[in-house]
Amino acid sequence: MEEVVCMSFTVGWFGQERSRRMVRVMCYYMDGTVNIYMRPIEGVTVAVDLDRRAIIGFHDRVVVPVPKAQGTDYTGRDQPYMESEGGVDEDASFTLDGNVLR
Repeated sequence: MEEVVCMSFTVGWFGQERSRRMVRVMCYYMDGTVNIYMRPIEGVTVAVDLDRRAIIGFHDRVVVPVPKAQGTDYTGRDQPYMESEGGVDEDASFTLDGNVLR
């Protein structure tokens, strides 16, 4: 259990109607990796009402294997994304126009 990390996420916007402050809690298995998002525990989610401090929903109906830890660490490119003088690499998938990044 010490390798399980749970995080809260917003549940979304459903129109103008005011509702409770709610979050969805999802968990990840950290054993063997430093990349928290690469090993989700799929199929288990908890809905929490923050105003009432209560669990209002729990889903655990889907069984999905947790991905293996091998190959989940953060990786970098051999070349930097930006050149030292502020220009953009020819191979980059973005453009830089002054301080606007597209």
